[in-house]
Amino acid sequence: MRLLPSGRPAPHRSTTPARAVALFSATALLVCVPALAPAVAAPAGQLPQVTSVRITLPAAPSLPSGDEIDDAKGDAAATQALVDRIEEQLKTASGNLANAQFDSMRLQNTYSESLLKQQERTAELEDAKAKSSQAAEYFDSVKNQVGQLAGELYRNGGVNPALSALLDSKNSGDVLYKASTLDALTANRSQTLTESQQAAQLWAAWELYVTQAEEAAKDAAVAAEAAETDAKAASAAQEQLVIRYEEQRQALLVHLAELRGTSTSEEDARIAALEKAEQDRQLQALVEQSAQEAAAAQRPSSSNSSAQGSTVAPASDEITAPPTSSPSTPRPSTPRPSTPRPSTPAPSAPSTPTTPTTPRPTPPPAQPEPEQEPEVVTPPPVVNAPAANGGIAGAAISFAMAKEANKKSFYAWGGNGPLGYDCSGLTQAAFSNAGRYLPRVAQAQLDQAPYKVPLSQLQPGDLVFWGEPNAIWHVAIYIGNWQVVHALNPEVGLTVTNISHMYGKLHTVGARWAV
Repeated sequence: MRLLPSGRPAPHRSTTPARAVALFSATALLVCVPALAPAVAAPAGQLPQVTSVRITLPAAPSLPSGDEIDDAKGDAAATQALVDRIEEQLKTASGNLANAQFDSMRLQNTYSESLLKQQERTAELEDAKAKSSQAAEYFDSVKNQVGQLAGELYRNGGVNPALSALLDSKNSGDVLYKASTLDALTANRSQTLTESQQAAQLWAAWELYVTQAEEAAKDAAVAAEAAETDAKAASAAQEQLVIRYEEQRQALLVHLAELRGTSTSEEDARIAALEKAEQDRQLQALVEQSAQEAAAAQRPSSSNSSAQGSTVAPASDEITAPPTSSPSTPRPSTPRPSTPRPSTPAPSAPSTPTTPTTPRPTPPPAQPEPEQEPEVVTPPPVVNAPAANGGIAGAAISFAMAKEANKKSFYAWGGNGPLGYDCSGLTQAAFSNAGRYLPRVAQAQLDQAPYKVPLSQLQPGDLVFWGEPNAIWHVAIYIGNWQVVHALNPEVGLTVTNISHMYGKLHTVGARWAV
């Protein structure tokens, strides 16, 4: 037995929505009432692009043999050549590990977005089912009225008794009165038939919409399952690579110590210093690139710059600790939808009428053109953004740092807290705590930011992004001193990281929401 949203049993109906439409269309022909054709569209919106990926580990480097090391010891040039070879192998292994981390982060983001889309589709389906039940109730409320009208027309051979009374009238006043009464009765019956058609069509339209919403929910579930498989495979591959990297690094450090006449710990510190210097150099190059892009954006006239909307902060001293000043009046923290609603809104089913006068139902909207996937292009930074609001930035940073310090916190795909978060879920929650609404996914947190800022002008509280040129898949909160707090991955969880350790896919443009 089907239940209505109120929990009451649904009225028994042997009539199907399609049959109801046909029945009332036939009845309407008796009084020439035109029919309304329903048209609805399935829930719109693009699903995250999910393609099955093959996760493969890079080939292990060829370690120097004992003979090679012995032969090189007596020759300074050969020794240096072998040292260079080993250092290059360490550099390659480190790069492979970084690439595996970025691949894992990208697939984590796809899975999180797929989960969010699945939740959205499921909510749309439940809403459609509820409105379909309302439309069915509305249909039942007008069905009896139409049955009475059809019976009356049948008993009188399609001739209204009032028409005979009108023809039998003897004086003009009586004729005019009865004519106006007949006109009102005819109009009322026409309205009843029109409303009955609309009720049947609305019910049929919602039943169709439910079917389409079910298909959309199934598609979203399939996409989420595929994304989960890819994300977990990438995460497992990264774990394996970390283990193998540590083993290879240790073996290569032993060879270096033997060749250079030092200890393994000394070689470990020396290689770590070389790696840090390279990371700092790469980060500095990105910072300089961001400054050049910001300078280039200032060249257009001020009128052109103001028309572009997003702006870049002026250079200012970096805040070295989370600010403690009072925040400005915050925007409402009521959460908004994490992703845009479908471009085709679901039709609104009317409530069951409580009076004999049945309100006219709202017909479903016309089906729109197929939705086009928008091209994602990160706009360049422009000029004159205000400095970050210390109170808002400090509140967001404090929230994220408290979550990072909580040993019960963990990384969760599609997580919104209070303990499990993904990267954009953490940034959204942190700024919600500070009185600022952020969209749910990383790409939107950059695209919809009130101000874009170059890396050269980052201030604590700004968001920092990683990804491809036109596809963001990781976000973190800048806390100063080139460090960020973020939900990194299932293995590490919530953590504080130096940006230079992740320079490979770092975007040169950040986002300022703390204004």
